Amino acid sequence: MQKKSFLRISSALLSAMLLTGCFAPVLSVHAAAPYESNYTEKSNWEELILPALQKATDTKGVYRQLKLSLQYHTLSEGNLYNLYERDDVSIPLEVFRMLYEDGLMSGYLYKTLTHQAYSAEDFATVFDVDTYYTSNPDLAGTVGADPAALFSHFLNNGMAEGRVGNKDFNLSLYKENYPDLVKVYGDDNPSYYIHYMLYGKAEGRIADKAK
Repeated sequence: MQKKSFLRISSALLSAMLLTGCFAPVLSVHAAAPYESNYTEKSNWEELILPALQKATDTKGVYRQLKLSLQYHTLSEGNLYNLYERDDVSIPLEVFRMLYEDGLMSGYLYKTLTHQAYSAEDFATVFDVDTYYTSNPDLAGTVGADPAALFSHFLNNGMAEGRVGNKDFNLSLYKENYPDLVKVYGDDNPSYYIHYMLYGKAEGRIADKAK
């Protein structure tokens, strides 16, 4: 299965996240029982999901397994991509389509995994065209007001330059608030936008003001 990198998420980027703990997927599947119990053991997503996905099964079986894992938050989007990258796991692309249609995958991750072109909506967590245009007045003379041209500039130049794409994400503030991320990504500005989309917002990280 062909893999792509950079905005389509580099495996190095995600490996760094997993190794350094820069995101915190929900690992616990222990919930309060409706009856008295002394059970306290917790299991992580690898223990629960990986063995099932390493066995030969059909598309519907894989879909059901991942759907439940995403619904019950034993699996995060970052975990899902990490599974996709593993050589010992095979996830049919049809499964991603069904999960996306169920609203359990973001447009960004779905299109990354299926190698489709992005739309501005896929980056809505960090980009909206009106804010991008008004926050970067120099673009009026170089890019103009065309929404497609502005989104293209954001993808190809804006993130690397650390430009403000919407009111909820400010790269400078994100770096200032989270030195743990700076240790991992350094000057790789696009990685911060991706981190916030896939992990930071869900973790409650603050990107629009100083902590």
